Amino acid sequence: MIGAPINNNSPVNSNYPTGDIASFIEEFNQPKQDMNLDIAEGLDALEPLEEDMPTGKLDTTATRAAAGAGGRMIAAVIDTTIPMTLGMIAKESPDEFKATDSQREELEAALTEYMALRGDDIPPGVMVLILVLTIYGSQVPHALALRKQNLRQEQLDQREEELKRLERELKDKAKALEKKEEKEEE
Repeated sequence: MIGAPINNNSPVNSNYPTGDIASFIEEFNQPKQDMNLDIAEGLDALEPLEEDMPTGKLDTTATRAAAGAGGRMIAAVIDTTIPMTLGMIAKESPDEFKATDSQREELEAALTEYMALRGDDIPPGVMVLILVLTIYGSQVPHALALRKQNLRQEQLDQREEELKRLERELKDKAKALEKKEEKEEE
């Protein structure tokens, strides 16, 4: 039981899955399978024979669908991050740098074909995570700029309130000074 005190008086179990330590050592020392590899042959002996190589196309409907989903996702990531970066550099809206519908379709088709030929597959969970990070991660610079602008506006509002307060105090002192001068003249 986990957390139970250890009883040091109990016998130690020295058995292994196949027996005791002596049988383990005996089994370990037995000759192993001969791989018929001569070290001098090098890596050529490890290459598969042509009959072992798969023949025909590796492209199946499932692979094509996975490649299509991956291609669309990568195209979306590209069409989000690059325009956002260019927009930040140019200090313009990222919409001005987005691909047109036909350009995006071409990009998706090229990425789909590339992924199908390579046999790559992006798990759906990873696709969703990448999209979420791309879409909302690209908004971080905008949020930081907006925060800076809001903090600056807050400081300006505070200064304006302080100036209005000082202006009222100055007017009150000026009125008090005028009244004092009028009383002295009387």
